[in-house]
Amino acid sequence: MESTACLDLPLIQPSQAQKHVTHNEAIALLDALVMLAVASRSLGEPALPAAEGDRYIVPPGGAGAFEGHDGEVAAFVAGAWVFAAPRAGWLAWCIDEARFLAHDGTGFAPLSTDEVPRLGINTAPDDTNRLAVRSDAALLTSDTGSCRLSVNKETSGDTASLVFQTAYSGRAEMGLAGNDDFSIKVAAGGAWRTAIAADADNAFVGIGTPAPRSPLHVSHAGFAGVVEMWIEDTVNENVAFRLRHAGCLNNGFDFGMDSTEAVVLNLRENAAMRFQTNNTERMRLSAEGALGIGVSQPTCLLHVAGPMRIEPSPEAGLPAASGAGAGAMAYVPDHAGAPALAVSDGAAWRFVALPA
Repeated sequence: MESTACLDLPLIQPSQAQKHVTHNEAIALLDALVMLAVASRSLGEPALPAAEGDRYIVPPGGAGAFEGHDGEVAAFVAGAWVFAAPRAGWLAWCIDEARFLAHDGTGFAPLSTDEVPRLGINTAPDDTNRLAVRSDAALLTSDTGSCRLSVNKETSGDTASLVFQTAYSGRAEMGLAGNDDFSIKVAAGGAWRTAIAADADNAFVGIGTPAPRSPLHVSHAGFAGVVEMWIEDTVNENVAFRLRHAGCLNNGFDFGMDSTEAVVLNLRENAAMRFQTNNTERMRLSAEGALGIGVSQPTCLLHVAGPMRIEPSPEAGLPAASGAGAGAMAYVPDHAGAPALAVSDGAAWRFVALPA
């Protein structure tokens, strides 16, 4: 056996003279081939003058000293070019391309790190979780100013989502789950429930419903049949909903509660408040504070279109006039045996007999 099987290094033969020559030749080849880094794989003939240790991969059509050595590794050793035929599995760093090359048995090609079937960082991937990371934190940061993370699915009926788990059991999910509507779902170890959903067609948002029917749709079984929504201010004592459209000049309409827990309806605009039932106006409060019932243009503080009824109150059941206050009125059906209108002056009830 005159050379090694893998790198074809010369072996010292029995009774060989000048053994150091063979030994040095083998060491020189090891120096050239181990930790292989070549200047280029595209240079058709060697650059002159060559320097000790220069190495190249000879491209097809090699000329000059490279002629006849296509695909081989050329090394300038002891003032001469020597060549080694690479085998499958050899790796080389190509300096002018700044990347690794791998030999596949027929030639060198870039060692691809752009596509790997599975990748695990500090944990083992599997066929389902082909990218697996075990870490207490992870960071994605921008290169040029913005940063986006895309989760893509093939069809509308598929799912593209992020799932949050406890002990590998799902507790929350956000994304496109089985359709193109964005949703946030929660689970307590059992069935998933939709907490928030945004309709892709109209941007309606549902809380507690996966199919909102208005820009904001709240649905919940509630307590004792009541759907509850909480708005709480832990700093100030006044809380309110505010309704406002683009034409509002003074911030629209507030519906809320003040610090005394009184319900407050506050129209901030110089306009009337209308009260409707069955899509028909029944009452209107003007901007000046006049209340019209059955009339849209009240001309005094109380303007009623139609009869008014005061529920009869027996004289014995009248409250103290001082408590009722001056101006209080009551219909008394049994004053001196006949109906009368009672008016409080703040101290006593005064009765006005009604004609028979």
